[in-house]
Amino acid sequence: MPNSADIRLSEISNSSADVSAVAIKTPAFWSDKPELWFAQLESQFALGNISVDSTKFHYVIVVLNSDDLTCVSDLVLNPPQTDSYNNLKTRLIAQNADSESVRLKKLLSGMELGDKKPSTLLYSMKSLASDGISPELLKSLWMQRLPIQIQQILSVCGNNSQDLSKMADSVFEISKDDLVASVSDNF
Repeated sequence: MPNSADIRLSEISNSSADVSAVAIKTPAFWSDKPELWFAQLESQFALGNISVDSTKFHYVIVVLNSDDLTCVSDLVLNPPQTDSYNNLKTRLIAQNADSESVRLKKLLSGMELGDKKPSTLLYSMKSLASDGISPELLKSLWMQRLPIQIQQILSVCGNNSQDLSKMADSVFEISKDDLVASVSDNF
């Protein structure tokens, strides 16, 4: 005679066999960061065991706004017979991702520390940097955007940008009030 644990296990295995679809919550498409959006979506596909190409394709279609949908209307109206998801993904990334020159321009002139932690600025800069930009150049560009007091402290420290960013965060937290006060005094 089976015990109650065996019966429950049998019920669970029978009920899981009846599952024919898994719903995932797909976030709205991030046209400013399409590669990152697809990385998040593919993690959801993995968690939901979604592997069918057409299912992935339709999950993407339903979250696109009208502008993004218009850019891929040919694929939506006449989906490719095979690899429709990857075709759609490639097109959306190509249409929305910044070009190498735009990313370089942002990296060189468009990024400021503002109210971010120094490490956050560094990670943002790393995400814009291509493989062609040396770590030394990236570190130099990052340090130029830090307050002069932090630059002076970091200039005598090691070369590891990870360690420097942690140290910069600590110094920034300690001296944040002083930095704000000195800027306020100048106005």
